[in-house]
Amino acid sequence: MPIITHGVTIEAPVEFVFSFLANFENRPRFEYGVSKVDRLTIGPTDLGTRFREVRRFMGRDTTTVHEIVEYVRERTISFRSVSGPVPIEGTYSFSSLGESTRLTLTLVISPRGVMAPLGRYLAWSTKRDLQKYYRVLKALIENAG
Repeated sequence: MPIITHGVTIEAPVEFVFSFLANFENRPRFEYGVSKVDRLTIGPTDLGTRFREVRRFMGRDTTTVHEIVEYVRERTISFRSVSGPVPIEGTYSFSSLGESTRLTLTLVISPRGVMAPLGRYLAWSTKRDLQKYYRVLKALIENAG
């Protein structure tokens, strides 16, 4: 069960960074493997909100449904997959640094069945991809203002 942690400091207030990431429909804008995200629940993002994500994974389009399992405004968004090819849990943690925000994502990937032997590879490739995603995310948010 690989655990991956990656962080970045973004030159934008925590309220803005939190709001941007709380809207999972923004993910295709900075995660190049994600082609589409649809909200499955009605209302603002909160505990229990579900999103369906379509992602290119191992050469195929796959669908994963994520559910918000912890939501503390401007502090934490935790989610887990309720369907999809690889069980995953993640937590975005936000820390205000005045006019900047420290964002940290911790992912727990739990490949099972035929995917189990790929655990180390999935951890390595996810960590590599997060570095790219966060460079794009940082630029996207910092250039929005």
